Amino acid sequence: MTKKQLPILIVLVLAFLGGFISFMDLQIFDGFVVSDDTSEHFTYLAGLLLALSVLIAVVLYFEKKSTENQE
Repeated sequence: MTKKQLPILIVLVLAFLGGFISFMDLQIFDGFVVSDDTSEHFTYLAGLLLALSVLIAVVLYFEKKSTENQE
């Protein structure tokens, strides 16, 4: 990864994270997990785990690419 690509990657990851947090915030304020229905809570947790998995995969992918370019 070149030095020019790193800021773009950081902005893209932060934009994704900000969009996801905004979406989840709106869902919570609309009463998404207000009830005692456990399926809603599991859906919420699954969404959080999916977003976390995607972010970790993206970071690991670009980390691997950057270490390959340095060698």
